[in-house]
Amino acid sequence: MSDQLPSPRVLIVGGGSGGHISPGLAVAEVITRSGGACQFLCSERNIDSTMLSGAEVSFEPLPARPFGIRPTSLA
Repeated sequence: MSDQLPSPRVLIVGGGSGGHISPGLAVAEVITRSGGACQFLCSERNIDSTMLSGAEVSFEPLPARPFGIRPTSLA
């Protein structure tokens, strides 16, 4: 029996601004350095794909939209 844990596979979700992507990239860097793998789910905004492409990480843009001021459609 091995004493090593399996390499983590982490899904990082966020986007729409650099304020969500930057911390996710920092976490992904630590995880990949330790042998793990990360996948990002982000918004379709240009800032997300620009930042994630520059970091050479795997990501999938989703058609996410904000709720708005009165999210009555959720009731």
